[in-house]
Formats: sequence, C-alpha cells, structure tokens
Amino acid sequence: MSNADKKTMLYVCSDRGIPFGGTKGASIHVREFLEAIIKHDFSPTVAVARRDGKSDYQPDYPVHMLPNHPDLSFLDDSHDSDRQELKEAKDYYRNEDVQKFLEVLYRETKFGLVYERYSLFGTAGCLFAQSRSLPFVLEVNAPLLLEASNYRQLSQMPLARSVEKYLFSNADHILAVSDRLRDYIVDVVPTARVTVVPYGVSIDNYATETDTTHWRQRLAPNSPNDFIIGFCGSVKPWHGVDLLLEAMGGLVEQDKDCTLCIVGSGDKEYEAQLYRLCRQLGLSEQVNFTGALSFEDVPHALKSMDVLVAPYPNLTNFYFSPLKLFEYMAAGKPIIASGIGQITSLLTHEKNALLVTPGDSSALVEAVRRLRSDESLRSELSRNALEEVHSKHSWHKRLEPVVELFDRLQQQKKTGKVKHADTL
Repeated sequence: MSNADKKTMLYVCSDRGIPFGGTKGASIHVREFLEAIIKHDFSPTVAVARRDGKSDYQPDYPVHMLPNHPDLSFLDDSHDSDRQELKEAKDYYRNEDVQKFLEVLYRETKFGLVYERYSLFGTAGCLFAQSRSLPFVLEVNAPLLLEASNYRQLSQMPLARSVEKYLFSNADHILAVSDRLRDYIVDVVPTARVTVVPYGVSIDNYATETDTTHWRQRLAPNSPNDFIIGFCGSVKPWHGVDLLLEAMGGLVEQDKDCTLCIVGSGDKEYEAQLYRLCRQLGLSEQVNFTGALSFEDVPHALKSMDVLVAPYPNLTNFYFSPLKLFEYMAAGKPIIASGIGQITSLLTHEKNALLVTPGDSSALVEAVRRLRSDESLRSELSRNALEEVHSKHSWHKRLEPVVELFDRLQQQKKTGKVKHADTL
C-alpha cells in the first residue's frame, strides 16, 4: 500500500502556549487525541510550535517543530502595548513560513487530511490544505478571541476577528468541544459545519494498580490519614480554586482532619493570590500545592484522594469541556462540581456527582461535609460515574464518529462532489 492510500493525516498545533508532551490540560488533550486516533488506524504526522523541555515523552509517530518565531529581543525596551502588537503581527506573518514547512512534510508523507487545533492567528494549515485540495478539519477548544481579550492582551482585534471568520468559513468541518462553543461558531459564520465532540479520557491510564499509601503520604505529607479533597487542572482564575480555598476555610472550622490538595500550575499572578489567601485563612498547614504532576502520575494521585472537586465560578460564557471531569470519573472517586454549562449534561446530581451552585463557596462546604459523613453515598456516586465514563466517555468511543467523518471527507474530496461533509 502506498503512502497515498494509507489513512494518513497531518496534525497541526501552532500555539506556543501548548507545549507538546506537557502537563497542562491542552497538552494532555493533544497527546490523548493522537494516541486514540492511532488506535483507529490513522497514521499521524504532527507539527507543533514547541515541545515541553522537561518531558521525555517519545511517541511512535513523527513530531516536527514548526519554524521558530523571529528574534524579538530588541522589543525588550519597547512600550508594552507596542511589544504586544508586534508579537501578534509576528504570529500572523509567520504563517507563510509554516505553510512552506508543511509543503516539505507533504513531500515526505502524502497525508490525506489536515487537522488543526485552532490558534488565534494561525491560517497556515487551512491555506496548505486548500493548495493541495485536502480535507481540512478545524478543532475549536475555546473562543480564543474572547478569551484573549478578557483574560490576557489582544492588540490586533480586527486581524484576529478576520482570521477567525476565515477559518470558520473555510474549514470543511469544525469540531467544537461544547454546545456553547458550537453556538459561538455559528454566530460568527452561520453556514459553518460544526459537530460537538466533548473531551474524553484514556481509560487504560487509570487501570494500573496504585500504591495509595505512598501517594497519600505525598499528597498530604503532614496528615496522610486526613480526608483528602482534591483539585487537578490548570490553576487559572476561571477554574475557581479561590472558591475552593474559601470553602476549605469554612470546612476546617468544624473539621480539622481535612487536607486540600491542589494539583497543577498555571497563572503565576493568580497562584500568588491563592498563596496569600491561604495564609489569610490560616490554611498553610492544611493546603498542599503540589504543582503539576507528570502525565503518568496524575491517575495515581486522583485515585488516592477521597473527593474530587471542580469548583467553577459563575461564568457568563462557560464554553469549556472540562477534561478534569472525565479524569475524575475514571479515577472512581466521588465528584463535587459546579452545575454550569456542559457539566449539567455530563453529570447528574445525586446520581454520579453532587452539583452545587456556581461561585457559592458555602455550597461547596456543605457538599464536602455531606460526602465526608456518608460513605455509602461516596461509593454510589463513584460507582455510577465510573460505569458512565467507561460506557460513554472513553477516547476510543468518542472518536468513532470522528473517524467516520474523516473517511467521508476524504472520499468526498476525491470525487469532488461537495466541499463540506454532512454533520455527524
């Protein structure tokens, strides 16, 4: 079989904020998606902006580094707004070099489909796919334009908006991770072909035995026999860790035998705020910030805790597909989560989780107390969540309709019958 006949695909991620092989949620998603697509008989060629320098992950598929940004050290003395504007312009004009690089890869491997994770100014994957008449699938994980303008800096708003509209208009198909995100895409381009594909979890990663004694000592070194409340994920303002700390402050007023373990890292300014809050609440001895754990260690850590929490605040635009929820379910531990957005369609209150009012720290306190005192409820919620994640939310099952879409798109491109695939 020639390369042209194989189920080959090019996977592009040009976002420098997503290091390949890293520990943040986006990096985990990239890794697990690719590992799952291989099990569906696809052979990926991967092109990413950068690799995690601390990771020793060496996959079986080729991973290429996209052309580096030009040296901008001369901007160090520039005004902040000027520097930000030039960085964004650099991201956009880098597309020409990236497209040329993808042409080089194509001469080595005649992949039959281009799949790109949406980045704020990245058009190279789409332009390359058009030049070679290849199907182009765009994965959209967030409304990046809104996210950047609300939480970071965005100087080139008109350019970012134009790129977004161009990609949503020209993708043969778009995969969005939530219903709210699909609605956002269709608001931008009403004719966009969009299918909602939430995140999943690699069940096999949670099947290995865990030395819980060792891990509890590591997670709660001062009191490994405490009731351990856990959070795992990127430590960013929209994940509500500050609410969890406030809840912990209320909890320990009546129950000192509890430890809160926060697994992850993220926004440095927000992390500093959390440390200050921890000291103000007198929780320094009862809260353990572990930092990010390796991909291999996360399942063991989650399986060694007593309850797992996703304490999202009351966000106006909750467009997430929370990766942590699927990991929590696979760990077989009781879950407390804010009843917001996609969470309400994934979890059912008092069946496989306890859902609380978003942004309400007192509701978190009461939910933890309830589970702390009711072992049978903890067991029931854990069992139901584990059964559901196995039956519905494994990556293998999640990608079955996606693979059918890929096959259909490639066939339609070969016949030249239609530009877009039907919805799944």
